[in-house]
Amino acid sequence: MGIRGPKPGTPRVGGREKGTPNKKTVELQERVKKFMQQQGIKNFDPLVALAGIAVDKATPLKLKVESLKELAQYLHPKRRAVEVSGEQTINVQEKEKKIKEIDDLLEQLEGKKITQDPDVLN
Repeated sequence: MGIRGPKPGTPRVGGREKGTPNKKTVELQERVKKFMQQQGIKNFDPLVALAGIAVDKATPLKLKVESLKELAQYLHPKRRAVEVSGEQTINVQEKEKKIKEIDDLLEQLEGKKITQDPDVLN
């Protein structure tokens, strides 16, 4: 029995070009456009309509938030969780020592023990 399809590494042949909408998408877009034109709206843009809902003072807050959430996904990329891996590079004892030094300096400041000597702050 032979191998079906092109050999690995050969360019793709046939099918839709990348970015070309399928027939159902084109049909739906045309139906919506036709309906909106029947309603007297020529250049309907659903994103503009959502923005209008979001800024309308009569719109309930919950609907405004939903509209803005829907709009945001077209304006900003969705954030993904960042996986943290690898060894811990923070030396805890070293950080605790620095914190103690800062606490001691603060106590000196509060007690007005710091003199004009610049070496005290270094």
